[in-house]
Amino acid sequence: MFAGAGKPSIIFTHHAIGIVISRMGQGVDLKCRKCGHEFFGHVGGGMLTYVQYCDRCGKSKDLPHAESFEQRGMTPREIKPEDLICSCGGLFEKSKPICPSCQSDDIQQGRASYLYD
Repeated sequence: MFAGAGKPSIIFTHHAIGIVISRMGQGVDLKCRKCGHEFFGHVGGGMLTYVQYCDRCGKSKDLPHAESFEQRGMTPREIKPEDLICSCGGLFEKSKPICPSCQSDDIQQGRASYLYD
């Protein structure tokens, strides 16, 4: 499952001084450096969304970039407090993947299987 060890291919979406810099999101193979667990995840986000990760189970969720919607003359969907609660009871508050097995954020990134926007 884990291909491309040692070849990071991830570009994270990030905020810099209130400006959203969007990059294409990617579906990638990931491997925990702490426990060795291999899993698949989404990183980056799209033109209108960014990815947040549950602090308990590591599940990912796309949330809207308000600035990106407004720049296109669109009204963003409001993020409600319940949108940030995972089905496991954790919170979508991590900005990078965590291991679903041990919750470590020391993750090795493999090759992207696909890109999305």
